[in-house]
Amino acid sequence: MNLEEHFMPFIKALESGIKEKNWILSVMCACTLPDICTSLEGKRGNANYIKWFNNYVKEYQPRLSRRKGFIAKTLEEWINRPPLKPEDIELHTHVFFSGVNAYALRCAFLHNGNGNLSSQVVQSGTDKYEKYKDQILNIENVEFKNDPNLIFNQVGKTAYINPEKYCLAVITGVINWIET
Repeated sequence: MNLEEHFMPFIKALESGIKEKNWILSVMCACTLPDICTSLEGKRGNANYIKWFNNYVKEYQPRLSRRKGFIAKTLEEWINRPPLKPEDIELHTHVFFSGVNAYALRCAFLHNGNGNLSSQVVQSGTDKYEKYKDQILNIENVEFKNDPNLIFNQVGKTAYINPEKYCLAVITGVINWIET
């Protein structure tokens, strides 16, 4: 059996949960798929889950272009800025929700039935376990909000994520992983 055949029942079950708007079941399935992928690679543990999520779930890490080296301090500076040349543009990855966030969400959701990330313990690179701390956005809690216009939003220390889009992003990650 190839990987695609192996994962089709999981993907179909997740798609069925999405169609039925059964967000608890769908998110639980989405949280386990990276574990299955890393396990099939012969790897286990949160570091591998985090790396897998960062490598394959790209919807929360868009590549954006920005102008290099120009910061306008006033409206006049902005209006009179020099013309943009191709060499003035750089690509930048903006991380909204990282593998560390996803792993802490997995633990909170599957083991505690909630989105409280701040109570989770994550294994550090030194093989010791440490209390979860989001180094990028300071997210301590995740709530799922079924708003079709939402992918991700943060208010204070709470991240709001559309459960359908999160699940579809993980499915896309699995498909990308299978194809590599």
